[in-house]
Amino acid sequence: MKGNDVFKFVNRVIPPFLKDLCNDSGLSVDQIDWWFFHQANQRIIERAAERLGIAPEKVFINLDEYGNTSAASLFIALSEFMKQGRLQEGQRILFTAFGAGMTYGGVIYES
Repeated sequence: MKGNDVFKFVNRVIPPFLKDLCNDSGLSVDQIDWWFFHQANQRIIERAAERLGIAPEKVFINLDEYGNTSAASLFIALSEFMKQGRLQEGQRILFTAFGAGMTYGGVIYES
């Protein structure tokens, strides 16, 4: 993949998609307690969060420890988060990923 093109695509498409996902779920971006992005590139994660107005401390990043583990990145991040005892009852978590062919998706989970 062309890294620069992926960066531009993700930062153009993902923030409005996630805002719409929240709105369609009857939530605002501020009502999401934790954000888990596909751990592909830290710059992509930070820029998308910035464009959504998400505080950095609400974004879980473990890319520096594992690298880009593709589709497994969200599950590795969630496992690590849970092992740290950070998941509390009633919290809302938004998971989002993008992949081959520039497909993307997201889900909001309430613990």
